[in-house]
Amino acid sequence: MSLELDDVQGWVLRGYRVPLVRHLAVRVVDPHGARRWIGQLAGTDAGNAQLQTAAAWSTKPTSMLNIAFTAAGLAALGLDDAVLHEFAPEFRDGMPRRALKLGDEGSSSPSTWLEPYRDRDTVHAIVTVHGQEVADLEAHSHLDDSVRTLITHDGAGLPDDKVVFGYRDNISQPRFRDLHPDDPHFDEQPYAPLGVALLGNYDTSFEGLRWRVPGASATTRGFGYNGSFNAFRILRQNAGAFDRYVAEAATEVLDHPAAEALLPKGAEDAFGGSRHDAMRTIVAAKLLGRWPNGNSLDTDPDTPGTPLPIDKLSRFNYRDDPDGQRCPIASHVRRANPRGATIVQRYANHTRRIIRRGMPF
Repeated sequence: MSLELDDVQGWVLRGYRVPLVRHLAVRVVDPHGARRWIGQLAGTDAGNAQLQTAAAWSTKPTSMLNIAFTAAGLAALGLDDAVLHEFAPEFRDGMPRRALKLGDEGSSSPSTWLEPYRDRDTVHAIVTVHGQEVADLEAHSHLDDSVRTLITHDGAGLPDDKVVFGYRDNISQPRFRDLHPDDPHFDEQPYAPLGVALLGNYDTSFEGLRWRVPGASATTRGFGYNGSFNAFRILRQNAGAFDRYVAEAATEVLDHPAAEALLPKGAEDAFGGSRHDAMRTIVAAKLLGRWPNGNSLDTDPDTPGTPLPIDKLSRFNYRDDPDGQRCPIASHVRRANPRGATIVQRYANHTRRIIRRGMPF
């Protein structure tokens, strides 16, 4: 069936590629007023939509606004309990109640989170604004009186699409048939069906399975049709600890009799530094599955090589490296996405695709 792009929030199917973002966690204080305000954002009341949709733009906007609701938020807005109960239990429970399943324990337990997120019922929605300049964020940050802003998070992208560890990121995302025919992030993976990201009458990665839309019937599409589930996570990345570990591991590896199998004598010249610096780069690449320049160990197993253009960075599949001799099976990128490699769950390689939208803050 055809996809109504103007009925889908823009950040689900496209990356905005702007340098700044602001997330505002809000709470509904006036349900009637909030429903009116949300209707205005979507253009249903005033015909002047502010929400950024997935519809094609002729000129890229300077700012893009989107909104995501929690289960508590939908309840606060007055969604019928019977319809709300049809949502998946993971969504209804919220992240604090599922902390153990998510590995959020000890120093990462909900009791250590920023205060508004410790209880599943406090935050009702996340309003997100992407923009080119701070003024673009400010233009959408003064929200309606029907909601109260609990906390705000500002993010800014690092130069050259790098992450805090110094590695190139923003390389690979699921691509959807007929939506991304000219996407330069080409890879050898199959197109993802729309049901990977959207609720509705769309095929999924599981044959014959489509997701139920809450409140759907023979005469109505239901609540949340063309919507998507979004996990809003704030992560602390300790780059210093990572660097220290890699340096210590490099020293230990260099002391091993088989060190030359990883780094033959004289090969450090290709890394442009000392032998220890070269081994640090190798150890980190083995952990992550890519070199700092973004090249994969599957295509460049021994040295970083010449940085590949963006449309070549994902053209690998691990099929010719079944034992992980080039790219370790336990490396980050290979565990996250086994691509064409044989895994224990033989048909699960492409069934758990996720879309990432993140920025350092």
